Parts: sequence; C-alpha cells; structure tokens
Amino acid sequence: MNRFKQFQRSIAYFAYLNPFVRFRSIKEVINGIQANKDIEMSGLYLDLGCGKGYASLMFKDCFSEIINLDVNKKKTKLCKQNCCENGVKGHFITADASKLPFRKSCINVISAFSLIEHIQNQSVFIKEINQVLQKGGILLMQFPNANSFIEAHTGMLLPTLCGKRLFNLYCKHILRIQKNVNIQNLTKTKATELCKNSFGPIYIGKCNYCEEILMPKIKGLYRLFRKLKILELFPLSWIFVCIKKPRSLPPLKV
Repeated sequence: MNRFKQFQRSIAYFAYLNPFVRFRSIKEVINGIQANKDIEMSGLYLDLGCGKGYASLMFKDCFSEIINLDVNKKKTKLCKQNCCENGVKGHFITADASKLPFRKSCINVISAFSLIEHIQNQSVFIKEINQVLQKGGILLMQFPNANSFIEAHTGMLLPTLCGKRLFNLYCKHILRIQKNVNIQNLTKTKATELCKNSFGPIYIGKCNYCEEILMPKIKGLYRLFRKLKILELFPLSWIFVCIKKPRSLPPLKV
C-alpha cells in the first residue's frame, strides 16, 4: 500500500479508534450547554443508534430508566453485554429509529449521536422523535459537519468541494468499498431547518475531538487546523440540544 493510501485510511478511522473518548468529547459540550442554559436531564432516557452502549455508560447516573435501540440486532446484543459488564441496567430493543415502537409523549430525553446522517428521510426521523418526547422533552443530537475539512466516516478531505460521484469513486478505489456509501451529512443551517418546527429553543455547540483519539500520522494536520482557527469556523461536528415545543392550542371559537 502506498503512503497516500495509508494516510487516507488513518484519517478515515480516527474518530472510531477510541469511541469512549469520542463520546467524552460530546458529553463535555453537552455539559457546557446544560450549565449555561440551566437544562435538567432526568427520567426516561432513550439512546437511538446505541451501538455498543457508550452513551448509556456516559449518562448512567442521570436517568432513572434507560432504553437502548439499534436497527442492528448484533449491535443491540453487544450493547446489552457491554452495559451489563459495566453495571448499567436498561432495556435493549432492535428497531428502526424512523419507526419508534413507543406511545406518544412518553420519553424525557432522546439522544442520537452520529445517526441522522445515516437516515434516508431525515424529516420523518425528526418528526418521529418529536412524537415520543414529552412536552419540554430534550433531544441530544450530534452529527458530522458537512462543511468540515474532513468527512468523518471515510476520511475524504474537503468533502464540500467534491460531488457525490467523486465521493463514491473515492470510497471504491481508495477505501475499497464496492457499494455506494449513503451518507447525508448536515450543515448547521440544514439541521436547524429540520428541527425548528418541532423544537425551540435549540442550543448549538461545536465538537472537536481531543488529540488522544487521533492516529499519530494526522496529529500534525489537526494541530495546524487548530492553530489557524479553522476548527473554530468549521468544527468536525455539531451538537444540538433541542427542547420540544409545547403543543400550540387552536384558537377559541367565539
């Protein structure tokens, strides 16, 4: 393998080498928003796209009850195993996050970390979350920034300058992925448009992962972008803390 391909692949996996460190970076941003806006999180918590359950491990002391949901049965099983080994009790469900198997207005807090970019119909996904959240309930959503200097899943540099066709060619010839990669990363503006009808207020934070999560080969590039303040302008990912709007009442008939 030539040096260019080695470099590209090292970038592609930088955010997933130590998931718990990545989730710790997310939690730090959420904690900052909570403290500044006096937001309280408690009650019933649902983690969508739970994976191995790192979010539940982070928030285990905040909630009285935890539900982990993933569309992948193997990941749900791994999540249960990981949570049990770390003393986290909860419910583990295999289901589609766009068709949630819960009654309306029953959940206090829902998280969706690195999930919405994998959802085909993102507006339906947001509406489904809004349906099951209680009045005043909270959505915690983290997603890669479409305007970042790097595409977080594949390691493609300057993704905004590349079209879908070039992106698929990159995945096929550099990453050796034969099928098309269906990723719909969002900008801050697009995510706000999706959420503003169902949620308000919406608090937004920037998330740039700490250096310890990075492969040694790309730390120099990362430090350079930090020094030039590029990561302040174009962070690696966005974090939205969204409060469900109270249902507006119809006007009284006179």
